[in-house]
Amino acid sequence: MSDLDKSSPLRCHITLLPSRQSAYLRFTLILSLAALLVTSPLNFARVTQSVHAYSDDAQAALSRKSDKMLKRVYRTARAKSIGGNAAQSADDVDAEIEQLSRVAGVRRKPNGKLTVGLTVRLANDSVAPLRNAGFRIGARIGDVATVEVEAERLPELAALPAVRKMSAAVYRYPTNDRARQAVKVDNTAAQRIVSQTGRGVVVGIVDSGIDFRHADFLVPNSSPPRTRIKALWDMSDSRGDYTLSDPTIRNGIVRLGHLFTEADINAALQGTGTVEHKDLNGHGTHVAGIAAGSGLAGPTPGLYAGIAPEADLVIVKATRSTDDGGGFRNDDLISAMLFVKQQAAASGKPFVINMSLGGHAGPHDGTNDDERAIDNLVNEAPGRAVCVAAGNEGDEAIHAGGNVPAGGEIELKLDAPSTSPKFLDLYYSNADRFSVTVTRPDGVQIGPVAFTENFVNGAGSDPYIKVYNATDPQNGKHDIYITFTDSAKDLGTTWTFKVLGDDVRSGGRFDAWIGDGSFTTYVDNSRKVSSPGTSQGAITVGAYVSRSVRLEIGSAAPFTNAGPTADGRQKPDISAPGYFLYSAKSADSSFGSGNPVDNDSFHSGAAGTSMATPVVAGGVALLLQANPGLASDQIKEFLKNTADHDGFTGPSGWNDRFGFGKFNITAALLAAGAAPPPPPASTNSIDGSRYFVRQHYLDFLAREPETAGSDAWVNILNQCGAGDTSCDRIEVSASFFRSEEFQIKGYFVYRFYKVSLERLPGYQEFVPDLARATGQTPEERDLRKQAFTDDWVTRPEFRAKYDGTSNTTYVDQLLSTAGVVLASRAALISDLDQGRKTRAQVLRTIVESPEVYNKEYNGAFVAMQYFGYLRRDPETDGYNAWLRVINGNPADYRTMVWGFVTSVEYRKRFGQP
Repeated sequence: MSDLDKSSPLRCHITLLPSRQSAYLRFTLILSLAALLVTSPLNFARVTQSVHAYSDDAQAALSRKSDKMLKRVYRTARAKSIGGNAAQSADDVDAEIEQLSRVAGVRRKPNGKLTVGLTVRLANDSVAPLRNAGFRIGARIGDVATVEVEAERLPELAALPAVRKMSAAVYRYPTNDRARQAVKVDNTAAQRIVSQTGRGVVVGIVDSGIDFRHADFLVPNSSPPRTRIKALWDMSDSRGDYTLSDPTIRNGIVRLGHLFTEADINAALQGTGTVEHKDLNGHGTHVAGIAAGSGLAGPTPGLYAGIAPEADLVIVKATRSTDDGGGFRNDDLISAMLFVKQQAAASGKPFVINMSLGGHAGPHDGTNDDERAIDNLVNEAPGRAVCVAAGNEGDEAIHAGGNVPAGGEIELKLDAPSTSPKFLDLYYSNADRFSVTVTRPDGVQIGPVAFTENFVNGAGSDPYIKVYNATDPQNGKHDIYITFTDSAKDLGTTWTFKVLGDDVRSGGRFDAWIGDGSFTTYVDNSRKVSSPGTSQGAITVGAYVSRSVRLEIGSAAPFTNAGPTADGRQKPDISAPGYFLYSAKSADSSFGSGNPVDNDSFHSGAAGTSMATPVVAGGVALLLQANPGLASDQIKEFLKNTADHDGFTGPSGWNDRFGFGKFNITAALLAAGAAPPPPPASTNSIDGSRYFVRQHYLDFLAREPETAGSDAWVNILNQCGAGDTSCDRIEVSASFFRSEEFQIKGYFVYRFYKVSLERLPGYQEFVPDLARATGQTPEERDLRKQAFTDDWVTRPEFRAKYDGTSNTTYVDQLLSTAGVVLASRAALISDLDQGRKTRAQVLRTIVESPEVYNKEYNGAFVAMQYFGYLRRDPETDGYNAWLRVINGNPADYRTMVWGFVTSVEYRKRFGQP
């Protein structure tokens, strides 16, 4: 994780992804590359003369198990090892490598060797055989692992029995539609399905500034160019000539930085003035783009549009640092919020403030001054909201918690191997009295430092630390607060804090947070939402995964902080996509440069709760456009009550990382009384009822429709009333899977693979098998099914597994593979022993048993979405995610069917999506 300044009390919640080279493994998706690949004509005979010679079995395994891209990578690597071949010069091979590096996870090591990132489908869930063979594993999710390997070792990897198949890691071309679709601003065809755009609402961005020249923040098609930024307060500007007057601010006045007005910015854009402001960090520009960018910069206008692309922008560069680092003082944050409020009031518009920042000094109970300021701001009038990041330390041991026994002690240990800790902040009840002794890494002890009601200076101080043990006036709780100097790192890495329960009357509960370093004892992964995210009035946002191969789509981002607050309130409130998003890139910053957009220098990618928060802030702007009179508490209730739930969030209620669920702006708008726009006009053939019905016969039943059946389905669709879910396209489409004809054909075939081979069928296998089992009459279908079964037991894969087994072993192995227990087991074995049934007939009996039918139904339902709609094999992440949805709530099949029927990939089969 890389923040604006991890040493600052407050920092931006952003996880920067690694450089592009190291990102090859992390951020790739398996794609079908048939249209992209033209394998160079290498002289393979000469290539195989390389020093790495593999057996024919290994070469055959590579040929059998690897995709086109891996074969291409392997051949290129072998050609490289001998400096070219008859078909290619060494320079040609180098050019090939360069091209491969742009489309796949290929890089050249300093020694000239090629490495490739790839995904492996495992024969089971274990990666141990791969590790034992010396292969470097990146990650494993279920039966999929990521591996980085020297390309010349690909045959060795393929030859492992643990490897079922291998696919090169390739890039999925990024778009922000992942976020917009996830929160239901766009449908899966990338069409906006909400009419609100944020017009008439102010979005305040309190952050590192903004690239005001970026086209995503200009009035579309304005000539001369005009800005959408209504005011820009740069607190880092050395002129210090801007005055923000308000009696609630300490000393009654703030004189800080410089104000650039809308007119100033327009003059600079038009060449008649100067605005000396830059977003050197880039974080603020990226955040602003997610919340309210138009996406008009770059070669594909609108591709990276934010959630509220027509909102007015008020920007506060809330750091005083003049370089690309620096944190945010919380008093400056209070000033920034007031500034946004005043600017919105001047235009008479509602507003939402985005604060993608936070820190861990303080009690984490909503009582910090900036948190109280948020409460006051949102509670004093309707038409306003503040969205705050939950924080990015979810996978770091920055919180410890437990109980100190009366008269006893606990030892907290802290490791800070590369830096000095910045602070340790331990809170406990004001009914208890603790003392603390610090043991430095060099063995020197400071303390014990007992509780004293009023410490003015640090007690037990030495040149490296200061120890406080007193009452925190913000909340009245007792607070052990330890600060460290930079030179403390010279003492070593491990610090020990012995906490003694001198007088325990309230259970001895403590919660401690650190700035830099990791606790190694009493680690508690709850209560980690950072401040000011624990404000009662804030809408606190966690992050989930919307784009990744390494992580499960829809899962909580590993960095997103878990709640509740230290005082037990339910935070975060909501979750949104935050891993990872593409948005506006500041021209004055390298922010996101490790995750660039091909052929687009105006946008880049990043991950963090910093990215999730503006998704929600933009959505709140849409709500305020629909109903400017909404109070902050009302907005929260709409978000909570309309949030999506799935297998990751749990079926309902609050989750410590997702909050009350996944943000669904369409549902929230409907709940708030906002009418959706009319459906867009379409010329896609699949939108015609008769075409739609015929295609389902072809895709699911492998035949042309009979006239009566086709007419009946078309009539159902044409007479279906708006909003009637009993007869709409989703219901009709699902009916084809549930039909008796499909069940006795397609589902019949599917179960043979699962029962006897313990795997899904591939699409290219399933289609011809479906045709073999298809017949028009019941009699014809039964004959074909038996012929299919007889043929099945002669297939090499089946024979390799079952030939040579005894009848008992055969039956038991089938039942074990199927994962069912049949009361007829003994009878089946007896039938085989007595010659009453063949092995094919026994297999069919098991396949058609109710136990297998019920067990495999949901898996087949999901697989057929890919086979029927997309005509391809399912990707593992997507298949597993949909299977979890169906297993968790079988009645929610409509969500899955809708996702496929409306997908861009499906619609592209028949025309423009």
